[in-house]
Amino acid sequence: MAKTELESAQAKISTLKTQALAFDVEKAQRTVSEISDSTASAASLTSDPVWRAMELVPVAGANLHAVRQLASVTNLVMTDVASPLVGVLGTINPASIVPKDSALDPQPFVKATPEVERAATSMARAQKEMKQLDTSGTIPQITAVAKSLRTQLSELATPIETMGTVIPLVPQLLGADGPRTYAVVFQNNAESRALGGTALSFAVLKVDAGRIAIDSIVPAGFDSFPKTDGSIVPIPAGAEAVYPDGIYGTFIANATLRPDFASAAEIIQANFTQFRGTPLDGVISIDPVALSYILRASAPMTISTGDVIDSKSLVPFLLNTVYTRFDSGAVGEDNLAQDAIYGEVVQATFSQLMGGSLEPNATIAGLGQGLSERRVMLWSAHEDEQRAFAEMKVNGPLPKSDVDTERVGIYLQDAVGSKLNYYLRQAVTLEAGICGDGLPSYGVQIDLSSTVPTDAEDLSVSITGQWEREKLQPGEQRVILMLYAPPGSTITGLTVDGVDQDVPALHDTQYPVGKVPVVIAPGGATSVHFSFTTPGTEERELAAAVTPMVTPTPITSKGFNCGPTP
Repeated sequence: MAKTELESAQAKISTLKTQALAFDVEKAQRTVSEISDSTASAASLTSDPVWRAMELVPVAGANLHAVRQLASVTNLVMTDVASPLVGVLGTINPASIVPKDSALDPQPFVKATPEVERAATSMARAQKEMKQLDTSGTIPQITAVAKSLRTQLSELATPIETMGTVIPLVPQLLGADGPRTYAVVFQNNAESRALGGTALSFAVLKVDAGRIAIDSIVPAGFDSFPKTDGSIVPIPAGAEAVYPDGIYGTFIANATLRPDFASAAEIIQANFTQFRGTPLDGVISIDPVALSYILRASAPMTISTGDVIDSKSLVPFLLNTVYTRFDSGAVGEDNLAQDAIYGEVVQATFSQLMGGSLEPNATIAGLGQGLSERRVMLWSAHEDEQRAFAEMKVNGPLPKSDVDTERVGIYLQDAVGSKLNYYLRQAVTLEAGICGDGLPSYGVQIDLSSTVPTDAEDLSVSITGQWEREKLQPGEQRVILMLYAPPGSTITGLTVDGVDQDVPALHDTQYPVGKVPVVIAPGGATSVHFSFTTPGTEERELAAAVTPMVTPTPITSKGFNCGPTP
């Protein structure tokens, strides 16, 4: 009977999950009630003295003990995890967390804090009890129930733990404890940097007791931030050789050179503090592609030029059209006009977001996609908030391997001072295998192609960049490719279009770094291949973080070729 009640409860848990993700509070509450009835019945049936006495019986006792523990854990999850969280959905949902009238009320988060902390604590307790449950001597049916419950708890644990950490911090992020100042950096993927693109424009946000306002929009150039003789922040060990010629930390537009958003944010914070007298509580990064995701929730916007901006037109307009539209030959005036339009689009998008006119579910979905693609990243000057961002994996860190997966970083950097990366297409192939030496061997192939038109000399100078200074032809893209290999690994090979290249002895902190520049003619293509080995004898899955470009980067996997690289 108790086993039947547990199986009935487990069958409904997936339904509850679906209802919760859809924020269907009424149905979710009914399902919680139904599941709780089953788990409470199972817990009651297994808690009487007779049942416990029967647990001492050989063979059958192991099964009875397991059923009692399963009933106890399932009941705990329903009463102290699911029930309070479903209640929270009534106050914290897409409709309540999208700003209205330039404000986001902190109070729902204050009210929800005790419930989410209770749920996170209880989930941790439930997982601990399941780890201690021994099913080695139970019948297959009970073993299967235990395995299913462990899997369900594992899937739920991380988001619940994150809620328990993040929701209590939201009020202070919204200025409930005092005014906050944030900088939003807009990365331009048409001129790539490891984190996405050059940091050419900033919006300063003032936040106080939930009220959110743009204080100013500041371009990186036009003497807003001077170039410095040396880095404005300490340089990580080895990074000066990876980013030579004094480019690291000396100009805010290049803050995104290193693929660690904490480094970029610290450079941005130092610039705002030193040169504008504006200490920052945090930095938010977003690119036009992520903005376009959010604009799926918005009606089209018409700006002063008469252009209609929506989710489909935003990216080509900001990353290409604006440079062809303002191409008088007077570079300074053109840059001012381009920046003004960029600022107008940012202001219009912010007004849509803050005004409450965006469709809530689509807004949250767009923001979530931007976060998952590392097009939106967060950094806080406050340690507790930064720890929470790290737990949420929204802090744009360097790749971290684990026992199952080797993780690498594949990063691109424009080296022409152009906006030609709008026309760049890229694909990545990951390889893993064991070769004759017994060492795990891995390969990373990056295929790049250019869609720059053949009449590239007719493109705007803002797009073609400093090709004469760099001794290139109009429309040629020169891109620096970097591989951040796992700590402890050895980069063993590098080819460009099948031709062996020297592997530079570079590192960034504990990461070996492979680096090579390539030139791609209009309509042309090139292929770069890195190989590396890791200590030990076990092959692991290979995964990669890739610079978010204008277009998506498809990633495929295959076995490692232990022969010569083709």
